[in-house]
Amino acid sequence: MAGMTSSGQAESDSLGTASKDLPDVRLVGGEAATLEEKVRRLQAQNRELANAALTDPLTGLLNHRASHEQLDVELQRAGREQYPVAVLALDIDFFKGLNDSWGHVWGDKILRRVAERFEADLRPGDICGRLGGDEFVIALPKSNAQEGESIFERLRVTVALLEFDPVHIPVTVSAGMALFPFDATTVTELLAVADQALYRAKLSGRDRCVVYSPDLASEETKRVHERNLRTSVEALARAVDTRNGYTYLHSQAVAHYATGLAERLGLTGQRLEMLRVAAILHDVGKIGVPDAVLWKTTPLTPAEVVTVRGHSELGHKILTGLGVPEIPSWVLHLHERYDGRGYPEELAAEEIPYESRILAVADAVDAMTCPRIYRVPLTPTEALEELESGAGSQFDPSIARAMIELVREGTLVLSSDDEQSERDEEIGRSRGGVAAGKG
Repeated sequence: MAGMTSSGQAESDSLGTASKDLPDVRLVGGEAATLEEKVRRLQAQNRELANAALTDPLTGLLNHRASHEQLDVELQRAGREQYPVAVLALDIDFFKGLNDSWGHVWGDKILRRVAERFEADLRPGDICGRLGGDEFVIALPKSNAQEGESIFERLRVTVALLEFDPVHIPVTVSAGMALFPFDATTVTELLAVADQALYRAKLSGRDRCVVYSPDLASEETKRVHERNLRTSVEALARAVDTRNGYTYLHSQAVAHYATGLAERLGLTGQRLEMLRVAAILHDVGKIGVPDAVLWKTTPLTPAEVVTVRGHSELGHKILTGLGVPEIPSWVLHLHERYDGRGYPEELAAEEIPYESRILAVADAVDAMTCPRIYRVPLTPTEALEELESGAGSQFDPSIARAMIELVREGTLVLSSDDEQSERDEEIGRSRGGVAAGKG
């Protein structure tokens, strides 16, 4: 019995000794749990970082890079499985004006709210991203043009119903749509043609979607040609400026006066911009007037008068290539008189294009108030008196009256003495003397 006890005690001692050498299982388990939690947290942080790299921080939508990447993946899948994808390029109408009027805080709020509506109203599987500024892209897998237009219409209406208390800021969106694989097969090409359609939506009045067609591509080519041609013509105008420092300052002043006057008379938008361009280019025909005539300090001979007057028709010919027929016509008839005694066609009253009549008043006002070799400039008061006396004979009386009102009420300020002195200096630097303006 005792032996048994002794033996049991020995066994017990042996086990006790062995247990001291074993690791603490509870300690190891606790450390494992702690390590596992750290791994989970690290993985979550990595996911957050990965998402941040793909997400626009303001709106929460896909950013520019992620939009392109996901759209590329979708197009590859659509190519394999042979289904269409409608791609929309969208932006917020007049967003720059909204930003300027209400500030960037409101601008950011508009972007966030619009993005929320897009995300909420799209289908699972649709792609929506912000490319930058107020530009968005939406891809609609397995959608044709009709389905794409229907989805855009839903988005358009829900955006138009957004309210921004306490102020009412009307917000609308425009879009251009391109279809994979019919219009293009790569992300870059699809977005390019969708942008062309978006441009047409803007020209058509905004707050709408235009579906791309090959006709738009030819129009885009024409638009690029016209823009390049206009750049060339403006370069030619600068060449005229080089011949006569007076001309550049005069053209800029005429553009300033003409646009201010036209706004008072109700011209807006593209028509107003065309008038501004016509004002800047109205003297381009003087490139064909010889220096000896243009800078002559004594009275012109009858033949020289004909030469100077020819600048209107030459300007018309030069500007005809712009592809904007109104501008060369306005320039051609700038020197017509309301009483029919002007040139080159002796048109009278309403026969003269309305914009030509505006340009005639702006041109005359600046010509009277800036330095010319054959007379000192008139003061603004004297110029307005001359304008008033010429109303109904040289000038359209309603347009002359509008200019007089603009100046007298202080809305439009004519050249100051300092500006006139600056012109004198500019002219002197151009020719080493005093410049004369003819025509």
